[in-house]
Amino acid sequence: DDAGRLYVDEELLVDSWLLQPPATHASQPVHLTPGEHTFRVEYFQGQMAASVRLSWSSKSIPKEPVPVCAR
Repeated sequence: DDAGRLYVDEELLVDSWLLQPPATHASQPVHLTPGEHTFRVEYFQGQMAASVRLSWSSKSIPKEPVPVCAR
């Protein structure tokens, strides 16, 4: 909850940098070519408990948490 940003390969895809209750935000569809990609999540917690989740999906993969090391 509160604020967060998501970058993939240094491109800002989700920018929700404002105080807010827990929420789900999604980017527009992104085409990832084969190979390695950099994912960066920035977030801050104003008050109460902190939480952040990063999930992905595709036509063949239902929404699931992104693994720490995805290959």
